[in-house]
Amino acid sequence: MLRKRQRTAAQQALLSYKQHAPIGIGESRDEADARALALEAAVKTAVHEYIWKTRPLCQLCGGARRRECSGFGDEMHEEPPRSATVGKPPEERFNLLVCGRLCKACHRDVTENRLRIVFRDPVRGFLGPIKGERVW
Repeated sequence: MLRKRQRTAAQQALLSYKQHAPIGIGESRDEADARALALEAAVKTAVHEYIWKTRPLCQLCGGARRRECSGFGDEMHEEPPRSATVGKPPEERFNLLVCGRLCKACHRDVTENRLRIVFRDPVRGFLGPIKGERVW
């Protein structure tokens, strides 16, 4: 006849904890990612809405290229681009200094490197005057 091995009180307490403990402590990686994406979307939406309220036209052409953009709405452009700011907090990626309003034609030219945005006051970014320079 085999005898059952006796457990110490500490071993018994640990076993009991393992049998009834939650799977993880804190939020899961999926929950953290979902929370980070929701925060980024909220910041981006707030900045987008403010820019659309305060800047009625494209900041590069002032609406002069509207005929090229007929049927399309204006777009938000970030300088530096989103791909260069991956991993930074949403407040740094999307704020009034780095985000501006461009029409579809100007935004296409900037993203295809035919036009470069030049900030006349680099400290103020999109809050200050800007101009577009043709890239040859």
